[in-house]
Amino acid sequence: MLEEWALGLANSGERAMSFLLTVAMAVGGGIGAVLFRKDVDIVGRAPFFAWSGVIYLPLGLLQFTWLWSSSLIAQGNFWILILGQCLAYAAAGIFYYRVAAARSRDIRGNNTLVPYAFIPLANLWLVFAKSGEMTKPGPDTAPALLRGYKGVAIGFGLFAAFAAAAGYAQYQLVAPMETAAAEVDTTEADALIQKHGLDAVTEAVFAEVPIPYEIDPYTSITRIEIAGPRVDRDLTVTLGGFKMTAQFKKISTLTVCSEPFLRAMVRAGGTISDHYLKPDGTAIGTLIIDKAACGD
Repeated sequence: MLEEWALGLANSGERAMSFLLTVAMAVGGGIGAVLFRKDVDIVGRAPFFAWSGVIYLPLGLLQFTWLWSSSLIAQGNFWILILGQCLAYAAAGIFYYRVAAARSRDIRGNNTLVPYAFIPLANLWLVFAKSGEMTKPGPDTAPALLRGYKGVAIGFGLFAAFAAAAGYAQYQLVAPMETAAAEVDTTEADALIQKHGLDAVTEAVFAEVPIPYEIDPYTSITRIEIAGPRVDRDLTVTLGGFKMTAQFKKISTLTVCSEPFLRAMVRAGGTISDHYLKPDGTAIGTLIIDKAACGD
């Protein structure tokens, strides 16, 4: 049950995952409110920005854990990755509360602005509001290194590192597949197609696929229809809430384009149309892979 929930969540797209992690961070903030209820620290704009960068940088590095997703899915333990992400964001939320509360006291003299720290875009108020905007602030208790221009520079550096780490981790998710697709050797498959013809080889290869054919625990090929160089496949997905996200389409296309025969087939003018269906036969969507999709 946990595994299906985790896979469904990840497949729902970045917005659903971002919302969950935002909630996890807010929960951590609630814990922080209890742990640091007696805090009296005060920080200005620059220290708040710098401390925020310190908190967010590890979250950027955390994105590299997604590189384990394929092996965890194969083991039925993908839910552990999602749980780990939530716990990490909750931990970050605990410390973010402390920094946000100190900034709130700098602006208003109390902790009432803290909730804005956990709301995207609204948290910019804490970044740009002047010290003592609503009350006379006490002395800034942040280290001298984090004040003024030095704090701003450190903050920008940390957030740049956060963005770079997160972006590189996302790139590494598909980079090996892109390399495999670019370097696939189709020499043998090309020779077979040239000797026997595309239609005959396509018919011979796909006729050997047993139906149903399980791709993974949630996806099976339930129909294959061959019409010359065109192959139509029905793929039944039992995972609840499955959506054909842009990331899913890209990975699925790269998977096909990395297979020597399938790559040779589409390069020779063939087309593979994968029709994704719910267990009751309701259409989810279609992915068409042809010569252009494989970059040939």
